[in-house]
Amino acid sequence: SVDQLQIVQTDRGEYVCVKKIEGGRPTIEILREELPKLISSISFPKTMRWDGMRFARPIRWIVALLGEDLIDFAFGNLRPSRYTRGHRSLSEGPVRLEGASLDAYKEALRSARVIVDHRERENLIREQVTELLRREGCSTEIDEELLEEVNFLVEYPQPVVGEFSKSHLILPEEVLITAMERDQRYFPFKRPDGGLLPKFIAISNGTVDGYENVKRGNERVLSARLDDAEFFWREDQKTPLADKVELLKGVVFHERLGSLYDKVERLKSLALYIAGEIGLEEEELEMAVRAAELCKADLVTQMVWEFPELQGIMGGYYARNSGEPEEVAVAIREHYKPYSSEDSLPSTTLGAVVSIADKIDTIVGHFGVGEAPTGSQDPHGLRRSAIGVIRILRGMRLSLELGGLISYASSLYGELVEEGTPEAVMRFFRDRLFNMFVDEGFEHDVVEAVLAGGFDLVHTLEERMRVVSRFKSSESFDKIYPSFNRTFRIIPKGWEDSRVEEELLREPAEKRLYEELLRVEPEALMLCDKERFEEALWKMAELKEPIDTFFDEVLVMAEEEELRRNRLALLKRMTNMFCRIADFSKLVIPGDERR
Repeated sequence: SVDQLQIVQTDRGEYVCVKKIEGGRPTIEILREELPKLISSISFPKTMRWDGMRFARPIRWIVALLGEDLIDFAFGNLRPSRYTRGHRSLSEGPVRLEGASLDAYKEALRSARVIVDHRERENLIREQVTELLRREGCSTEIDEELLEEVNFLVEYPQPVVGEFSKSHLILPEEVLITAMERDQRYFPFKRPDGGLLPKFIAISNGTVDGYENVKRGNERVLSARLDDAEFFWREDQKTPLADKVELLKGVVFHERLGSLYDKVERLKSLALYIAGEIGLEEEELEMAVRAAELCKADLVTQMVWEFPELQGIMGGYYARNSGEPEEVAVAIREHYKPYSSEDSLPSTTLGAVVSIADKIDTIVGHFGVGEAPTGSQDPHGLRRSAIGVIRILRGMRLSLELGGLISYASSLYGELVEEGTPEAVMRFFRDRLFNMFVDEGFEHDVVEAVLAGGFDLVHTLEERMRVVSRFKSSESFDKIYPSFNRTFRIIPKGWEDSRVEEELLREPAEKRLYEELLRVEPEALMLCDKERFEEALWKMAELKEPIDTFFDEVLVMAEEEELRRNRLALLKRMTNMFCRIADFSKLVIPGDERR
């Protein structure tokens, strides 16, 4: 009622409030209501339905205890009890729990051959596997993703060492490892100096059927897989890799963008363009085009059909065995790299050329047909591809203009892609770059300023940001920045004219500024071309005094149109030079109210 309202004084002023007293309830009563909701709220990508309930798998029993008390509630046709169960084959009957002690629960299930703590299970598997590898003198490095997967497949891990025929060692190591790790979840025996032993480690969920039976069963399964792989290996090499390129005409890349053969034709042009732009020699140009021509041919081989994750890798083997140059084989093998933000880059320049070509073609094509990533949705992995291109350009320091590359890639699609595609792709790359450099610790405004200055040459961005960051924290910044900033801010948005007509320079201050610009500009641009951005910045800073005088004595927005255009063109030419480092107007300065 109104009589219950009160006025209280807070740091933010007076507020009208009401006091409501809510009595407590026993915890066990609340849990009876909340636990069914909690169980129902657990989500899974795929669920099963039974007795009107949904869960990853049918729930057979529930234990719910608070201290020594049983929490009684209904979940479908089930009600909680004190009894749980251990290993379905190695334990004997239900396990009674007297209280809600985690330690007692873990020990009770351990006696029933279930290791509850997944971290304990993982450490146990790691110890078991590394000890067996060590005994054979093999590398004890373990695939962590495989370890995690195996860990959650077993309750009571027991290692089983199996063998396969030495004849299968003719297969590439990647084929053997893929068959063991991906298909069977086995740990291979890898020699420290390379190569494999014809053995594997399977992690059994206990060995209720006997060690030898489990061993033989796993050996039979793997043997069948490797027999198939050996058949594919021999069949695929009955014809050279180059003969398979024609078959790509029957493989769709995208229903609106043509076949994989069409993509390969574009990749050949892109590889030639990229190789030329970064200054490769004639022989390397030819090998880049050849690698681009063959890089997708393994997609029609039986081996890659069976083991899709080996695309590129098998192409490298088949190219080498077909007599292609080693450089071409390596480029084919590496052209999907980097697979992720953590993966290594291509080890060769040719591999980088084909990788960039492939990724750019895919990005431009999907953007061109309106399939850009939206929110968290990126079914074609375009963000990953863009980050891969950026990492290659940065890591291998390739002087390749991104804008020109994207425009050329778009032109190869002709009318298949929408108008404005290059601009959309450039914005996409700009966003990736912004996020990447912010994540690396650069201030938001510094990243914004450098990218606004231009990000065509990706490999220069990091150094430019470091230079701007040092400049921003230097003692000279407060003196120089206002001059740079004023130059940017007076130019109307969208103004591009930088053509200065010397005869229209009437005032002494504008003549002097132009003379000083002509003196500073060649050396500053030369220093930028040599990526000596720190020196270039301080050379540009020599314009501070003539810039200040210019603004004090010259009316930029003169009534006479020719004078106004010429003065804005003078300033635009100067900001074009500044933008080789950054658009300094984007820097955020405390107390700068004009922002």
